Parts: sequence; structure tokens; C-alpha cells
Amino acid sequence: MKQWISYAAALLLLAGNLQAQVGEEALSLQEAIRVGLEKNYDIRIAKNNQRMADNNHSVGNAGFLPSVTAQFDQSNASNNTRQEFLSGQILERDGASSETTSALVGLNWTIFDGLKMFTTYEKLGELKKMGEADAKIRIEANVALIIQAYARVVQARQQIVVADKNVAISQERFELSEERFRLGSSSKLEMLQAKVDLNSDISAQLEQKQLLKEAQIALNELLGRDAEAAFITTDSLQTGSELELSKLRNDALKQNPSLLVAETNRRVAQLELKEVQAAMLPRVDVLGDYHWNQSSSEAGFLASNQNTGINYGIRASLNLFNGFYVHRERQNAKIRIETAELQLEQERTALTAAISRLFASYKNSLQLVGLETENLAVAAQNLEVAEESFKVGSLTALELRDAQRQYVAAETRLIQAKYVVMVTRTELLRLSGVLLN
Repeated sequence: MKQWISYAAALLLLAGNLQAQVGEEALSLQEAIRVGLEKNYDIRIAKNNQRMADNNHSVGNAGFLPSVTAQFDQSNASNNTRQEFLSGQILERDGASSETTSALVGLNWTIFDGLKMFTTYEKLGELKKMGEADAKIRIEANVALIIQAYARVVQARQQIVVADKNVAISQERFELSEERFRLGSSSKLEMLQAKVDLNSDISAQLEQKQLLKEAQIALNELLGRDAEAAFITTDSLQTGSELELSKLRNDALKQNPSLLVAETNRRVAQLELKEVQAAMLPRVDVLGDYHWNQSSSEAGFLASNQNTGINYGIRASLNLFNGFYVHRERQNAKIRIETAELQLEQERTALTAAISRLFASYKNSLQLVGLETENLAVAAQNLEVAEESFKVGSLTALELRDAQRQYVAAETRLIQAKYVVMVTRTELLRLSGVLLN
């Protein structure tokens, strides 16, 4: 029995430890994650969005720095002119040209705006944190998808190993039935039934190979590479160390990126209220410019005129009435704060509920792994006895087929249970915000 248990365990790990065939790279789970972090399109887009949020967090974007503008104007005109002076002199000129040229460098610097610029800078910092959290959400989500896709490839490979063994057993049974029929010790019906069962198992084997191909394409897509890239997985379905519900919940409330986004939204709403309130205070701007103007004309009192100089001053303004706009904005900002707080509580509730549901599935799958491991050992021993009995003629073909089905079913259930453990464990780590750790 120990021999069969060892054989069954080795069979489940076989798909993960197969040597790479010609043209196939050996791909571990860690390597798949590394490639995904580097090449996955969603992850690269998320990183770009985070970079933009980082760029926006600046004193200039918050309004601390002055604005400096340069302006240049040049205009020409051609006019018919008739001028009559008090002395009686009349001056007429057709096609008199004139030219005006001006240049200006101006500065406008808001030195006080009700402290709005400080609030805006703080809000940009919160938006930067939100960008980081959004990036983490997309990165963790795609890493989880990569792990699940890798697990599907491993699962499909292991199912092919099971299908191969099943076909080998059916092939041996068919050959034995065919030999017995030729010797006249069994009926043609038994031989034909063995052939039908063999064809059925080959069909199932082909379906598993198609599932493996589809799983490989899905993983390649997540890794941002050619869908036909050939590889062979080197890791098996791992259950990992057992998780604790209390720790998962505590980590989630501290580190879950979706929860952090909801908390940041609340903070941003509070800062937006402060920005609106700043509009009720005076605004002070410092103004200045250096200008140069030159004009010339073929008609009129002056043939040319030029002036340069500096203008400077200070401007203070206070909004006295604007149709209750500020009042409405204050009310709306308070409503946004209330909404953000509700969304935060909703996110907390949904998060804890999701963790509880997944943890129940995770624990159940762990129990199934233990149960199905024991079932597989029994089914493997039962199949061994059935094969030997069939060879000596003390067991019917139907009884052998039944033992064969039980073995395949037990192995399939064990593979599925391990897959579910790996998937639910990954999702629990993602929800708790520690998957990337």
C-alpha cells in the first residue's frame, strides 16, 4: 500500500517536474510572476497612471508659483488721411502707412488665496496616494490572475497524466480481451466493449490536451508575450502554509488597496470642502510687467513714438456675492464627505464578507485535499488488485472498468481540490493586501 501511495503522490507532481521538451522553456511560478510584472499590459498601464499622479503632486500645480507670460504684437496699416487744422491748413495723404510694434513680459503671483494653495497641495498628495493604491489594485489583480492561470496549466498537465494512465490501462485491457477472443476464452462483445471504452478514454485524453493548450495561451496572454510561446511548468499545485482568518482580516483592514482608496476618497472630499471655504477669504495678487512699444506713421502729428517701462502693483479682491455659488458648493462638499464615509463603510463590510466566504471555501478545500489523498491511495490499491484479478480471469471487465473509473475520479477530485486551495489562498492574500509581499 505504501508503494501505491508513493506512486500516487509522484504522479500528481509529475506534471510539475517534467523535463522541458525541445523548443519549450522551463517556467516556474516565480518566473511567470516576474515576467508578468514586467510585460503585462494592464500592469504597465497602471504604472504609467501612477507616474502621472506623481508628476501632478507639485507646488506649481498647487498654485504656489507665479505665472510669467511674454507677448509680442506687430501690426501695419495703410490709410487715406485728410486732416484740417484750425489754422486752415489741410493735409491730405493717400496710402499713408503706419506700423505699431509692442513687446511685454508680465508676472502674476498669487501670494494669498485663503490658504487654498496649501489645501490643494495636500489634496494632490492624497491623489498621489490614490494613484499608488489604484496601481497596486491592478498589479495585485493581475498577479493573482497569473497565479491562477499558472495553476490551470499545472492542473491541465496533471489531468493529462491521469488520462494517459487511463488510456494505458484501457489499451492493456483491450489487447488482453482481443487475445482471449482469438483463443476462444471470451466473447466478441467483451472485446468490442473494451474497444469502445478505449476510444472513449482517448477522446477524453484529447480533450484534456485541448484544455492544456487553451490554458497555456491564457497564461501567455497575461504575461504579455506570443500566445504560441512554448513552455513547460516546473511547479506543482501548492497548498502553502495554512492561513488564519483573524490575521487575514487585520491585514485587510490595514493594507487592502481598495479600502485605502476609499479612505483617500474621504480625505480628498474633506480637503475639497476646505478649498471651497477658501473662496470666502480675500485674494491678494502681485502684478508686474516690463513693456516696450514703438509706432511710426506717415501721417499725423508724430512720425514715430517709442516708450519702455515697468508697471507693478498689488491687487486685493474679495468675493462679496456670486449668486450663492460658494454656499451651494459648501453644501455639496459636505454631501460628498458623507457619501465618501458611506462608501468606506460599505467597502469594509464587503471586504470582510468576501474574506469570510473565501476562507470557508479555502478550509473546505483543505479538508477535501486530505480526504481525497486518502481516497486516492485506496482507489490506486483497488485498481492494482482489479488489474491483477482481471488478468487471471477472476474479475469481469465491468468490474475492472468500475475500479478504473473510481481511480480516475479520485485523482481528478484531488487535483481539483488542490487547485481550489491554491486559487482561494491567492485570492485571500490579494484581499488582505499582502499578495505582493
